[in-house]
Amino acid sequence: MAENSKQGPVEGAKPWYRTIGSKVWYFFNSLKLTLFVLITLAIVSIFGTVVEQNQPVEAYLAQYGEKWTKAILALRLNDMYHSYWFMAFLAALTLNIIVCTFERFPPKWKGLIHHKPGKFDPQVIDRFSHNATATVSDGPEAVRQRAIDLLKARRYKFVEYPSGDGSTAIYAWKGVVGRLGSDVTHISLLLILLGAIVGGFAGYKDFKAVYVGGSCTTAS
Repeated sequence: MAENSKQGPVEGAKPWYRTIGSKVWYFFNSLKLTLFVLITLAIVSIFGTVVEQNQPVEAYLAQYGEKWTKAILALRLNDMYHSYWFMAFLAALTLNIIVCTFERFPPKWKGLIHHKPGKFDPQVIDRFSHNATATVSDGPEAVRQRAIDLLKARRYKFVEYPSGDGSTAIYAWKGVVGRLGSDVTHISLLLILLGAIVGGFAGYKDFKAVYVGGSCTTAS
């Protein structure tokens, strides 16, 4: 008897993006990395403000002397925003945001489109930080209808399903789209960072002084 060697996905198995280079994945999926890169960028940006950018070497020699000028040129503080190490920090922050978004978005999206909970245990409510218990004298059907009317009045969406003890449970939700706000922010930051990286490698800046009464001609 031939035995099929192919096996289906093992329940609880890690996704492919976690098994391939999991250490690298978890390194970039770190809030500590985010804080480190942001604080470092804020600190080094001070140097980019204090040290005047893109000046002739003579200007740095006259202002800082030979010793400090060598350090400025070696670290590329004279053109910091196009330096390899500044671009590396931007790339690290970009990867950090991509990985964090990829890690957190699927559960949010699943919760956004899927509202059919499994077997519900009423004791779970006791473990929530916000919960309340009310005792009413009405019958089960009257309580159910009052709960549904209240949810409709407050514009909640809800589903009903039987719970384990033969009663009916109501699962309600509202404002789930707002959970995607952080992902929209991440996408905006990615566009800014990608623009900065592309501009650092392929962009350029130019200027021309135009005096009153003069004219400016540019070549296309």
